[in-house]
Amino acid sequence: MDTLDKTLRSFWEIENVTCDSSPISEELNYCNEHYEKTHYRNSEGRYVVQMPFKPEIEKISLGDSYQMASKRLDNLWKRLNRDPTMKFLYSEFLREYKNLNHMEEITNCNHSNDGYFLLHQGVLRPSSITTKLRVVFDASAKTTTGYSLNDLL
Repeated sequence: MDTLDKTLRSFWEIENVTCDSSPISEELNYCNEHYEKTHYRNSEGRYVVQMPFKPEIEKISLGDSYQMASKRLDNLWKRLNRDPTMKFLYSEFLREYKNLNHMEEITNCNHSNDGYFLLHQGVLRPSSITTKLRVVFDASAKTTTGYSLNDLL
């Protein structure tokens, strides 16, 4: 009976929910307010929220990322053309992203400072059972102003 009592006591100690009453940080408070102000559901029922740019740097321009993105894309295509397996997997990834409406093809590109071209590259892991190719996005790349997207978020 003593063992059962200890086991039950241990169970309830583990399962006991405690309330963290520490104050909400200024950053978390800003994120909560930003979410409340900018989120909505789109026509497909998905939640959309604007990117949470840091309030203290609202006036800073992100800069042009087109030239850098174009050069990286050229290098990516050269790499993919040397590796048919990776090219196939990368094409499948792009097709899936397009089908999920996570990206769209741009036919008429006006690369002003109003947009941002998010760089990406593939990491091939042939030994992986689930995902042979993982695409990594690079929001740390600096633009013409010396800032990256990560710097402003």
